[in-house]
Amino acid sequence: MFKKEATAALSLPGDLGDKDLKILLKYLARDRRFLNYDEQVVKVNGPDGTLVPISNEDQTVASLKNLVQEVDEGIHRLESQISSLMQKSKEAIVLKNRQSALAALKSKRLAESILSQRTETFLQLEQVLESIKQASDQITMLQVMKDSAGVLRSLNARIGSVENVEDALNSVKDEMDRVKDIDSAINEAGLDTNIVDETDLDHELDGMLREQKHTEEERVAEMTKRRLADIPETANVHQGGTKKFPLLKDEAITSPETEPDPSISEETTALQGMSLSE
Repeated sequence: MFKKEATAALSLPGDLGDKDLKILLKYLARDRRFLNYDEQVVKVNGPDGTLVPISNEDQTVASLKNLVQEVDEGIHRLESQISSLMQKSKEAIVLKNRQSALAALKSKRLAESILSQRTETFLQLEQVLESIKQASDQITMLQVMKDSAGVLRSLNARIGSVENVEDALNSVKDEMDRVKDIDSAINEAGLDTNIVDETDLDHELDGMLREQKHTEEERVAEMTKRRLADIPETANVHQGGTKKFPLLKDEAITSPETEPDPSISEETTALQGMSLSE
């Protein structure tokens, strides 16, 4: 994590190399006395430049932060995988490949189940980190309270009262109990496991098939409409002059004054027998 933060702080175009990182840490620790580090932990010294040793708690917190980062990256990978599987199932539907679509949907459901578990784990780890931070703040608060208690004891030795000291200790105890309650709630939290419902998968697949069928019907209807629009709407009747009659669906062209002309009937029959491919 320090490597990424140092790369961002220095505005480097790429990641900071391992050799460069070692040189930077050595310079900050030895020459500048700004921090203390080992293979896992980088710890900044106190405000007054006092060297702060790396404790077991620091290593544990560093490991926990690395775990949180790994889980977060895994969540992003699962989200990308779910999107890819959803796209794959849609492509299989277009190709009318039911088995491939069903397999993609099943894999998507399994990935969603794992994603739910990883998300829950991520939230719990974040809560653990927050609890550790709160506990660390409470330790600082406790140290301040202890220092204050020393001052109070000095004052109380002159005034003969310990009420202020008791109040401080009660406050510290309340804060410590609060941390324990939060830790107990986190430990009692469980992870739900989702089982893929085959019936639900079939319903989802049937819905996608109906949607694809509806899309194809609309496309065919639109194509038929354009083809029909290209057919001439009038016909010339050479009998005592030129007359125009609209062509009606499933009706032969007749003159209101004469019997149907065989040539017109043949032309109408030919127009009615035309297919979209012609």
